Amino acid sequence: MPVKLNNNYDLSKNVIILTGATDGIGKEMTRILAGFNPKRLVLPVRNQEKANDVLEYIKSSNRHAKNVEIWEMDLADLQSVKNFANKFIKEVGELHMLLNNAGVMSSNQVIKTKDNLEIQFQVNHLAPFLLTSLLLDTIKKSVSAELPGKIAFTSSSVHFNGEIDFDNLNLEKHSSYWNPVKGTLLTMLNFHNALCNHCTSLVQGILNLKIYSTIFLTIHF
Repeated sequence: MPVKLNNNYDLSKNVIILTGATDGIGKEMTRILAGFNPKRLVLPVRNQEKANDVLEYIKSSNRHAKNVEIWEMDLADLQSVKNFANKFIKEVGELHMLLNNAGVMSSNQVIKTKDNLEIQFQVNHLAPFLLTSLLLDTIKKSVSAELPGKIAFTSSSVHFNGEIDFDNLNLEKHSSYWNPVKGTLLTMLNFHNALCNHCTSLVQGILNLKIYSTIFLTIHF
């Protein structure tokens, strides 16, 4: 059942980017955020058909889709990430919330991206790292004490016993099914911790999903 909204919450001064908006947590987050009347809610997607389905889902549930924008970006293509960030900085120029929610879990086979990198390592860590780095200055310039900023990462409890195999990031050597997933999430959390040296951090909570528990880590400016 969809979560009921607190209509007193207002995001009318906030520009938000949310990745991974076409499925799962991201789809529901999109519906909820849209209901809080954001100034702009930008959804970077690679699948236009799924994006259209999300817009229809929002319209059918709370009719707050007027400020939701669909932009093209593929986390499995680093040039696409750069193009998105450059376009966003040029055409929008302000950002208050960056919600890095997108992620993948491949089957027990190695899948390479357009950049010839293992897809889980790129989509779960490298691409969000690149996107966040490119947009960090824009966030810093946009936020204030009255309008604080947030950078959030969707993670998982599987990172607790994960290891980063720096000699096998591209999985040229055999690895078990779960190890690459754990490693990419642990790498992302290390990036999160590095950002915390410049910002304050808060663990938002834990969700019990059908696949595994998910942790939201939020950095507040």
